[in-house]
Amino acid sequence: MIKQYKITLLTIIGRLLLLFLTVGGALGYAETSGYVGDSSAMASNVQALIDDDKLAIKVWLDPAEEIIVTQQVNLNIEVSTHRWFVGGTQIGKLEIDDAIVLRRDAFAVNSSRRQQGENWAVQLWTITLYPQRAGDFKVPAIQVTVTVSGEDNQPVKGVIHTDELSFSALEPVAVKDKKGWIATTLFEVDDQFDKNIADLNKGDSVQRTVRFKAENIAAMMLPEFTVNKIDGVGVYPKPAAIEDTVNRGEYLAERTEIVNYVIEQSGEYTLPALTYYWWDLNSQALQAVEIPEQTLSTSGLSEDVAGGRQLTEQMFGDMVKKSFPYIAILVLLLLAIGSIVATVRQRNGRQLGENDGPKALQAKFVKACQQQEYFLAVAYLYKWFDYRTLEAGDSVAMESMRQWLKGLGERELEEQFNRLMDVTYSAASNQSEGMVSDHSTENVNFESLLKQLRVQSATNRSFWRFAKPVDLRLN
Repeated sequence: MIKQYKITLLTIIGRLLLLFLTVGGALGYAETSGYVGDSSAMASNVQALIDDDKLAIKVWLDPAEEIIVTQQVNLNIEVSTHRWFVGGTQIGKLEIDDAIVLRRDAFAVNSSRRQQGENWAVQLWTITLYPQRAGDFKVPAIQVTVTVSGEDNQPVKGVIHTDELSFSALEPVAVKDKKGWIATTLFEVDDQFDKNIADLNKGDSVQRTVRFKAENIAAMMLPEFTVNKIDGVGVYPKPAAIEDTVNRGEYLAERTEIVNYVIEQSGEYTLPALTYYWWDLNSQALQAVEIPEQTLSTSGLSEDVAGGRQLTEQMFGDMVKKSFPYIAILVLLLLAIGSIVATVRQRNGRQLGENDGPKALQAKFVKACQQQEYFLAVAYLYKWFDYRTLEAGDSVAMESMRQWLKGLGERELEEQFNRLMDVTYSAASNQSEGMVSDHSTENVNFESLLKQLRVQSATNRSFWRFAKPVDLRLN
């Protein structure tokens, strides 16, 4: 009896386990089948909306014909629904060989229109294309993921695709031999200096700013400003700054280049003229913008200034003949004012070190380096160099500091001077690296300056908060 009861109990447990496995498998199959069914239903719902003209997608190019190489071509993608969008629309990735593709706008332009007796919601996306060669181009189908409201007010999500497109780009005959040209509706170049370049002194620095501006173009496509080395002038360009802006569908590109010129030796230095070409899409003609030739001069006044001075002297002579008494009073006033100005300038000159000797300049050079005022340090260094030239007299030919350093035969010392100029005038270097040289030199004056700077830097406790010693071999 007990044995039969045990067999019956085991049978019941086995049947229950079999039933559990059967029901669980059926439920799992039902869930999987239901998921696939829902996914298929979602896809079919999106396609059904398109088939029933309840959802539409359209793509077109602007312009579509007579496109010039580098011209901006707008690829417009319009998605519309007879109800409304209930989720974000996602535009798939687009790549085209030999063309620059940019997504300038992060959001679509939303609007509505009356269509088939209903209010339709519309989204417009714009992608800009810039063909980089002449020839034919193909725009592949683009995947677009949309989520719209269905007939039962439930969200319907799915993937739709744009049609494939093609276009051709042409290169005008007039630009065949031109380099770096662009096609646009507006192109401008502005060239400015921060001071009068016709009246400079040795050691002066001049900052030149060149700005390129163009409409309906990418900033990365704007031409570069050519910078050449000049003997006797230190040339220190900064990295170019480019900027793209969009204002109500209008695209503006700007490229700014800054170059610092440091006069190392007196003379006249010519900055050559530069010409930039662009194809005017409005007039369909080649245009040119020229940066005129400029001259950095330390030899005197320019011709315009000299002519103006001559005219002023002639007018002044006529005034003297007609109004001598008034001129005499004016001269006395000017003499009084000049005396006051000379006194003030003399006092300020003492403060700025204009009348200091070599030793005072050495101390001020160290102090300026300790305070990381490298522009001032360079000024003191050039003043010290002027003292050396005056002391040498006619026995030494006039030369720039770079030439003099090369004559010493100390490569490391010359490199230190270059590092000092870089940290002073180049934005690419915010801080130079320390170097120490153990080589000797035959120039007693300059070597004594180096030794004194080294001793002052090492013994100045207040400078240790800057964490680096200072002498002419600057860190």
